[in-house]
Amino acid sequence: MFKQKKSIQTRAELEKQQSRIITIGFLITGTIILALVGYAILYETVIKYRTSVAEIGNQRISGEEFIQQVRLRRKYYVDAFTNLYSLAQQFVTDESLYQYITTQMYTYQQLIEDHKQFGRSVLDELVNQRIIALQAQEFGLSVSDTEIDSFLESQLGFFPSGTPTPIATLRVFPTPTYSATQYSLLNITPFPTIEPEVTPEVTTSIETPSPSPEVNNDQHNTPTPTATPYTRELFEQNLITYLNNFEKEKINENSIRKFFYYYLLQLKLQSYYNEHPVLGEKVWARHILVKTEADAALVINRLNFGEDWSKIAAEVSLDSSNKDKGGDLGWFARGRMVSAFENAAFNLKVGEISQPIKTEFGWHVIQVLAHESLPLSFEDWFTETVKSYTININNNWEKLVPSEPAIPTELKIYPQQ
Repeated sequence: MFKQKKSIQTRAELEKQQSRIITIGFLITGTIILALVGYAILYETVIKYRTSVAEIGNQRISGEEFIQQVRLRRKYYVDAFTNLYSLAQQFVTDESLYQYITTQMYTYQQLIEDHKQFGRSVLDELVNQRIIALQAQEFGLSVSDTEIDSFLESQLGFFPSGTPTPIATLRVFPTPTYSATQYSLLNITPFPTIEPEVTPEVTTSIETPSPSPEVNNDQHNTPTPTATPYTRELFEQNLITYLNNFEKEKINENSIRKFFYYYLLQLKLQSYYNEHPVLGEKVWARHILVKTEADAALVINRLNFGEDWSKIAAEVSLDSSNKDKGGDLGWFARGRMVSAFENAAFNLKVGEISQPIKTEFGWHVIQVLAHESLPLSFEDWFTETVKSYTININNNWEKLVPSEPAIPTELKIYPQQ
């Protein structure tokens, strides 16, 4: 009797212990689930925005900035697409023009539908912006909030101080005249200098027609409607509408102003550089592009036997952009060509012909016509400047690329099969 009672008690204790273990297990599992859910919420609302997607020296690009700037650029492309769509509807009967517009639309569509590639291009642009800011700081250049405000006003067509006169920032630096060696390589004869003829000055008298007598037609004239003046108040209303349009796509005003800031800063830096250009190595080269290494060897063999370079280029080169100009590529700095081509060109002596050089485009035979130290264009200088910075791109950016805003499904176009 005693043993049976003890057995019953033991069984009850075991069941109670098992129940306690199960309860604790449920509590632990629930805690883990809540922690994971909490982390997911925390990540989506806080962590992913504060994490760094790239570092440039002591500068960093946050996840929030990256997401915002991708959304902003996507919106510009979506808006451009929808504007072209509206335009295309007006030219449906004009097949050639309609085809031209829809081709442009399809290009935009392809760009933003490749989310990761689009995101990477934006990230690269943000990196360049940081480097522009660092270089601008070095030269004492900056952009004020007032300048951003003025630019924002101009984007909405509001010019309280009058419409500004556009100033060109592009500057073309001259290249050296041909030397005797280059004339020889190009197989051309220098033109003799011709003294300009002096013609006697002839004075021509042109009578200015007198103004016609005024005719009073007030009684027959239809009153001309007066345009509504673009006041500060009206601009403020338009600005609210403008910003709300971006807010619908989760793009805040600060991101728009930052976009304008870097744009204006780049214009200032480019203008400053054009007045203070840097000298750098440039090469003037020409090439003949063929499909195989054997074809390239055949080209070299023909050149060695004295055939004219331009004749061979016109006959066999696959580079249609310059084959009829002797394959002339003009002057270029480092960073303009694919690495294999660039290395060969900059290592060749003037007049020297390369061995066959393979690139993704085919096989090249290259001849250098000149090496000079010349003013670099802003783009070439900036390409070289970027190389002097330590840039770290973190892998987490791929998880942050937004796919919105997107082109409405009903507006998408697809190439005909």
